[in-house]
Formats: sequence, C-alpha cells, structure tokens
Amino acid sequence: MTPEPGEDFLGVYRLYVDANVFIYFLENNGPLNRSATRIISCFQHEGRQLVTSEITLAECLYGAFRDKRDDMVKGYRLLLRDSDIVEMISPAAEILELAAWQGAALRLRLADAIHVATAMESGCDAIITNDKGLQAGKQLRVIQLASTAKPA
Repeated sequence: MTPEPGEDFLGVYRLYVDANVFIYFLENNGPLNRSATRIISCFQHEGRQLVTSEITLAECLYGAFRDKRDDMVKGYRLLLRDSDIVEMISPAAEILELAAWQGAALRLRLADAIHVATAMESGCDAIITNDKGLQAGKQLRVIQLASTAKPA
C-alpha cells in the first residue's frame, strides 16, 4: 500500500512542483528526499497530476551541468522530459504576462513568478516548494516541503 501524501494535500489533484522539490527527490538523502519521494510516488500511484514549467528543467539541469554530473543530467531528463510522471507546461505569453504582474505585485524573483503563474494558469490546486519566500497570494495554496517531512 502506498503511503498517503498527508493532510496538506487534501483536495489537491493537480500539484505544481517547484524545481527544488525535484532536486531533493534526485540528489538528497535526508528527510526532504523522503518527503519529496513520498509525495511524488503517492501522486503518481493515485493518478493525481504533477505539473511543472519547462523552466524547471533548465533550473535542474543548470546545477547538474555546472557540477559535471552526467548522472543527474540523465536523471532530470528522464524524470521531467522523457516520462509521463510530470506534465511540463511551456511558458506561453499569457503565463509570462501574468508572471510579470504577479512578480511585481508580490515582489517575487522572476523565476518564482513564472512558477506561480504557470501553476495558476494550468489549474493547479497547490504548489509545493522549499522556497520560504515563494508566495502566491490568495489564488493558490503554497505548501512548504519542509513542513511535510516526517521523522525517520
């Protein structure tokens, strides 16, 4: 039996996943890896949708290329580009305009604003991140990955 993703995810059927969650999923062995693995596995097992932006692929690959980690490059490509686990959304003009507006209104970094706008425009119920500065106003629930960590 697959473990439940937890009460933070009640009513969440489309979950936007920030790049840092995928990084914890593939590169970390601590409690945040366990949380990311549990959430991704549960959503996949239950047929709930994981969503992210194509920007996430660039963010994840950037560190892997910088660190010359061919294994991580392959892992990110497999997970984000070559599988049906995650729906990747292209940042169309409407998303980028919303990101500019949201980013200015909420004082977000542009990449974070693109994540929020993509989540909103693609009908996500929530966004999971480990970025404490990420906010989405009242339109979208933000779940902190660290708050979902369970003791080993």
